[in-house]
Amino acid sequence: MNENTLNKIKIVADIVKQHYEPGRQDRCLKWCYSNIVKKLYPMSERTFWRYMAIAVNRFGYEFKEKGETFYLDKIFYKMQPQTIEKIKDVAESILDIKPKGKTKNKVYNELQERTGMQINKSSFSKYILVAETYLGYNFNFQ
Repeated sequence: MNENTLNKIKIVADIVKQHYEPGRQDRCLKWCYSNIVKKLYPMSERTFWRYMAIAVNRFGYEFKEKGETFYLDKIFYKMQPQTIEKIKDVAESILDIKPKGKTKNKVYNELQERTGMQINKSSFSKYILVAETYLGYNFNFQ
């Protein structure tokens, strides 16, 4: 992820931190997204949840009450170890291609040509999301 995106994540997380009140449904994370963040920084709800997961995992923000989990956390923590290893293999192969400044689509095509990995585009996008959010990879796509 590039520096501007990381800064935007911190800004969004700070905005949410000001308005979020644990235990109050009228001040929950979804309310913060719908009534505040979306108006200031138009983004999809999925992007918002990704930003919140990154804010917690990379920057140490605390938004959750005990027992609460983010959408991406649910996906990641249910993954089988072999799936996580495959994601790491794909991430390392992407880094070998030197993705900085290239589009995701171009990197996907190069990955298919060079390695012959049979991954559909939907899985490729999810792998990138997990690798950047939870495994600490930074691809710097265009």
